[in-house]
Amino acid sequence: MIFATYWFVIFVAVALPVYWSLPRPRLRLWFLLGACLVFHQHFAGPAGMLPIIGLAVATYGLARVATPFARGAGILLCVVALAFYKYSGFIWANLSGFVDTTSAQQLTGRWIPAQPPLAISFFTFEFVHYLTEVQRGRPPIRKVLDFSLFTVFFPSLVAGPIKRYEPFLASLRRDVPRVTIDDVAAGLVRVATGYVKKVVIADNLTPLIDYWVPRMAELGLASRWGIVTAIAFRILMDFSGYSDIAIGLARMLGIRLPENFEIEAAFPRGVP
Repeated sequence: MIFATYWFVIFVAVALPVYWSLPRPRLRLWFLLGACLVFHQHFAGPAGMLPIIGLAVATYGLARVATPFARGAGILLCVVALAFYKYSGFIWANLSGFVDTTSAQQLTGRWIPAQPPLAISFFTFEFVHYLTEVQRGRPPIRKVLDFSLFTVFFPSLVAGPIKRYEPFLASLRRDVPRVTIDDVAAGLVRVATGYVKKVVIADNLTPLIDYWVPRMAELGLASRWGIVTAIAFRILMDFSGYSDIAIGLARMLGIRLPENFEIEAAFPRGVP
């Protein structure tokens, strides 16, 4: 979990106070963009950033072209890129049995990535959403700074929640200039809630699940259903915890992200 690494804790401990101390909203936005790029470069590396930069440039440019064909081409490009990075290795691994093994390994290492770029799914989903909304008549993003922040906003970068571009940009303009102590308090509560879900609940269910799943044949029907329920609950707590942390970090920056799970809506009700 990226949010549980020492590097990330130090990154947030440094970035947030600097962000809060900046007197002008535009300075905050430029600093936030720099922090997002540092975050992505650290966890994705240059090789992981290049495909995202390429997709972002293409999406930004094609959305500005006032033709349905250009925007449709952008959507197709995003879908093809996602399919290539997520599934080309799996497809080639199944087809490589029909060709020479040495040649297959060389092709895999040279042309097919061993791992997809960090957060490629969330990038492409948000780009497709953006291009679809512009295709429907919504105004495209004109400022490079706004589009860049929409693309690499670090709290939601890894596991969402997927954000709609117009509410996100409105929050940048409306909420960033007036981050309050209530925003910070609400964000801290949400982040703490997310860590409890992810680290305390989901991560502690993992050893139990890992032990009993290979031994399911030894269990009775009720116990098997108990393990299946534990697996489903772990997945829920894992993703819900990630979303809580992302929403809480964004709130501490003065930015509102959408809810991703109904269960999350129950936690911040007592906090403004």
